[in-house]
Amino acid sequence: VQAKNNREGLAEARRLLLSSDLSSTVVIGMETEKEEKWQGSEKIKYMFSFPKCTVSSACLNLLKIVDSSLSSSSPSPSSYKTAGIMLDMFRSIYPSHFKEKLQTIPSLAMIYHNDCLLLGHQISSLSSRCPEAAYPLACQLILLREAGEESYVRALSSQSDHIKEMIIEMKGIGDSHNISRKTLLDKILHRIFLQLNNVISAWRVLPKRLHITTMGLLFQDLLNHLLQELEMLEAIAEEESHVLHTWLGGVSSSIEDRFRHYLPSLSPSDLPRYVPLW
Repeated sequence: VQAKNNREGLAEARRLLLSSDLSSTVVIGMETEKEEKWQGSEKIKYMFSFPKCTVSSACLNLLKIVDSSLSSSSPSPSSYKTAGIMLDMFRSIYPSHFKEKLQTIPSLAMIYHNDCLLLGHQISSLSSRCPEAAYPLACQLILLREAGEESYVRALSSQSDHIKEMIIEMKGIGDSHNISRKTLLDKILHRIFLQLNNVISAWRVLPKRLHITTMGLLFQDLLNHLLQELEMLEAIAEEESHVLHTWLGGVSSSIEDRFRHYLPSLSPSDLPRYVPLW
């Protein structure tokens, strides 16, 4: 009977993962910005909570199937092995079956990251039902975290490459006092901020702290590229130095405005926490 239930559970999990629509999502978790106000048992509750973020409905449905396979008072080793295989299927099927979408839709890569974190977070409680038999399931914890991190890093690197490509289009930031050059620089910078605004908005699916940190990494990358271009200038005329000062000052103001949009209480002294080059 147990073997039959395990086979049916694996088949159900596979059908779910192959037929899922990644655009179907749910917001779950606990608000982390209130943690400073929590005391005693509330603080302990926060420490073991999952942060508020967006996950796929498929991930939650898979958790239900995994939980069902371990629903007996004393799950057997084969049940834990089956649950581990289900999570392994999640790691293998999603990245390949939805490869194109994960690469082209910014929010989906981060939702997959959140899914991996949630599944890893739940493993500890699922394993506690029968610790001596839970090794196959516990092994998935590190693998899921690695898969989530890989998805996050790949998405971040992709946006970093886009920024670099647009900076290259500038062909340096010299002769910025020339009207036509200044117009070109302004146009490309506008495209960069438009791209970053869209991505940052799409990545609000991440836990809030990670979202703000990620935004800081993107702007850090932008500033790093611009400073490299500035350092490559061999000589800067007085007129050009004034233009560059104003232009780069506008970049700084735009970055600060973006942070204030997501963190209204942010003070200028807080920005170096997120953008070290500030």
